[in-house]
Amino acid sequence: MDLAPIEAEHERIAADFSAHQQALVRAVGEASAAADARAAWDRFETRLRMHIRFEDERLIPLFAARVQPPPLGCSEELLLAEHRKLERLLDSCSVTAREHLEQRATDPAALLALIEQQRMIREVLEHHDQRERAAFFPALDEVLQPDEKTALLQASIAAHPAS
Repeated sequence: MDLAPIEAEHERIAADFSAHQQALVRAVGEASAAADARAAWDRFETRLRMHIRFEDERLIPLFAARVQPPPLGCSEELLLAEHRKLERLLDSCSVTAREHLEQRATDPAALLALIEQQRMIREVLEHHDQRERAAFFPALDEVLQPDEKTALLQASIAAHPAS
């Protein structure tokens, strides 16, 4: 698939999230890991918000205009609704993660509560990724010309953080 580099952004988002949670666990016994957890969360949040914006502004409008009818279970409305849900979860989890890290919480129960809250964002991300890999990206790939794919890949590089 020619859009694989754009799709691979999902893997970087998941890696940032995983790095954040691993650093959270380390921070219970290692105070310096709190800074790692915060940096990983900031990368995750920035990368996810940029990716959502890129898909909302560039990919979903193309998908809606060219893929008719949309694949079952992968409409423009559904994709946009999942993006809004992810943004709401990000907003909520960002507040909690920052409070947890600012308080330098080392209480295992507080850590467990934070990770449990973040579980929903992980589940929505995984489900959304599966939907896009199974239907959205393949359908979009089929209707785009090679020069359009090249332009989208260049736009994707410009729209996403390098690290």
